Amino acid sequence: MKIVFFIFHLMLFGFISYWLAKKNNCFRNKLFWSALAYHFVAGISVGLIYTFYYEANDTFYYFNTAVQLANYSKENFIYALTHLFDYDEI
Repeated sequence: MKIVFFIFHLMLFGFISYWLAKKNNCFRNKLFWSALAYHFVAGISVGLIYTFYYEANDTFYYFNTAVQLANYSKENFIYALTHLFDYDEI
């Protein structure tokens, strides 16, 4: 399933790149394509650094905690709603 998402996102990225190049009339502009490739590599590098270098993984921890809170609020919505606006515990 991950490979399907990878291919889908790669095709989406290619379509958006093609559309931007066509819109700005820069098909033959080397600066556009080199800057686009640099931006793509930089984004992947930042993602790899956050995934493997930082031990805290605060971004992924924040996401997983938000998923847990969302699941809990689906189970007990009233308590989650009162807990959200209860400032006595702060």
